[in-house]
Amino acid sequence: MVKSVGDFLRDKRFKKFMLIGAVSGEGRSLDGMRVVDLFKPDKTVDLHGNLVFLSNAVGETPDPALIRGLAEAGAAALLLVAGDESLLRRYGEIADEYGLPLITADSNPFNGSFIADFASFLWDISPSASNFLSYTDISVELIDSPNIMALMSRLEDYLGIPSAYRDMALNRTLTASKDRNFTEMVKTYPLRELQRIFYYRWIVNEGMRAGCLLFSEEVKPEQLSIINAALLGLRIHLKKGNQERLARKKLSSNFFTAILEERIEDYAVFMEKLRSAGLHRDSDCLAVAVELRGEMVLDYDDFKFMMGIESIEKRISSLFENVFVMTYKDAILCIIMPAGGQQKERIMERVLHAVRLAVDEMGRMGWPECHIGCGGIKNSLASLGDSASEAMKAAQYSKINEIIGSPIFWEELDSYQIISTIAACPEAKRLHHRVLGRVLRHDREHNGELTDTLVSLERNNWNVRLTAKEMSFHPNTIKYRLHKISELLDGDVDEYRFKFDLSMALRLNAIYRFDKSILMEGD
Repeated sequence: MVKSVGDFLRDKRFKKFMLIGAVSGEGRSLDGMRVVDLFKPDKTVDLHGNLVFLSNAVGETPDPALIRGLAEAGAAALLLVAGDESLLRRYGEIADEYGLPLITADSNPFNGSFIADFASFLWDISPSASNFLSYTDISVELIDSPNIMALMSRLEDYLGIPSAYRDMALNRTLTASKDRNFTEMVKTYPLRELQRIFYYRWIVNEGMRAGCLLFSEEVKPEQLSIINAALLGLRIHLKKGNQERLARKKLSSNFFTAILEERIEDYAVFMEKLRSAGLHRDSDCLAVAVELRGEMVLDYDDFKFMMGIESIEKRISSLFENVFVMTYKDAILCIIMPAGGQQKERIMERVLHAVRLAVDEMGRMGWPECHIGCGGIKNSLASLGDSASEAMKAAQYSKINEIIGSPIFWEELDSYQIISTIAACPEAKRLHHRVLGRVLRHDREHNGELTDTLVSLERNNWNVRLTAKEMSFHPNTIKYRLHKISELLDGDVDEYRFKFDLSMALRLNAIYRFDKSILMEGD
């Protein structure tokens, strides 16, 4: 979001600043800040969109030519420390004449807190002591370099020593150094080894180490000002890059969501989008659903999560040409489009390997453990929704059976395919509530374990001793529970037709137990 001079004056962090004169500053975009020495103004500095602080202005008669030059250079507003009231009024009159807002403060505003607040206000970057500027940094031009390579080139000119930037998110190293040996080392050595050899500073963005600035030798204290400016400049570039990637990711996510939910309104537009993405409608495709066990907000606005999604995408892309990873219905959905002509067995081998790479990557990033389901291979993107539905049902099977980190393939689930397919129909829900409703209600009201006991009894062919051993209870406890269950069940467990209904209801309950709204429907 573009900030204006008016936004600056309204921000509560800058309540000590006042506007003098008739020019309000509304609608005047603010891109940065510069210090201009009243006696030695540097005419080579680009002041466009900057809040210009006139140093040494207190007690000095205003120079109309200087203020006109600042206006012609595109300054957004002037800032000075309040002095003699008549001089201040004169500054205001001249600033008005050239259409510049004039801002003043009772005392010198430049301290560490102000610089941090200003940078945070202007670029929406959360403060970090090691990454913000001091007063002497405020006019360093590194902040506004057009790209990271230009910033690195300028930084080397300022410092006079070789430097490089290792981008952790994109896994690349940028350097403008003329020292070939240094360049070769920073591009080929592991980061841990580089940190042992060279002086370095981390770039921390949104609480995550996003990059590392490397120098061939330890910098002098007087050079820290320049390095801090470079660190902030890199953070601003990172934020802009993140915003651009986020916009592209959301655009692609919306496109694939429309395919998954069959919301293609204009077929010609759909085909054009496919072509622009290098895809074909009849491409083979399949989906892999990943459900995290622990708490994690699936929100692309979260920097760490977005970087994690891209990291997983990169791992899987090493095996498949076209891969897209997105969040969908509280799961991470990996959409894979294998190259045509491959045998199904070969594709599934690669999917298995890709999932293992993704799980390893998630573990490296400290993500929670997960349940994974793989849908079947479809021969058209129009059927991608079917594969995604299968993948999510397979992930649910993994959750039911507490299978962690290993993929479950939908096409290998046989009878579970049938049960999960009919689970949503009204007849299945009626059967579930008729057979198990009273048992489930008893467990909820008494914090009981009758349902778990019933599952164990059925699994052990109604053998009380084996069930007691499995559940670590005395057989008499299981006998008591079985008696209570028999009172609550609407049928006789010794009657084979009811036993079949009970077996079906227990399998439906394994699916429904992740949806409390269904479990409560019969109450």
